[in-house]
Amino acid sequence: MRREAPDPFRGYLLPVGWRRAERPPGARPASVATKSLRQLPSLVVLAAVVAGLALTAAVEAQPGVIVVGLALLLAGALRLSLPTRRAGWLVVRTRGLDATFLLVVGFALILLATTIPNL
Repeated sequence: MRREAPDPFRGYLLPVGWRRAERPPGARPASVATKSLRQLPSLVVLAAVVAGLALTAAVEAQPGVIVVGLALLLAGALRLSLPTRRAGWLVVRTRGLDATFLLVVGFALILLATTIPNL
């Protein structure tokens, strides 16, 4: 008589909107390429933030902060437009809360960067 291995995540809470996916019999697990594509939106936003920080360090603060603010606006737009399973690391809480936070902080950074004079 065979016993199945216990599920190590049984009893743990999942993020809102997520369900434990049961693979159909005979289905293969997702490949590394498929798993990497799920994180592509997050990696694009991360690359834009790194570019903004590099621009801040290389040139001056104002253009770099504007690029970081635009990256956060992009993250908010991606969080609103992508389904939860495709949004990758952008998913923290509910869609509305995540998008609102990212959009407000992005607009605030751009507003501050354009309002405060260069030193």
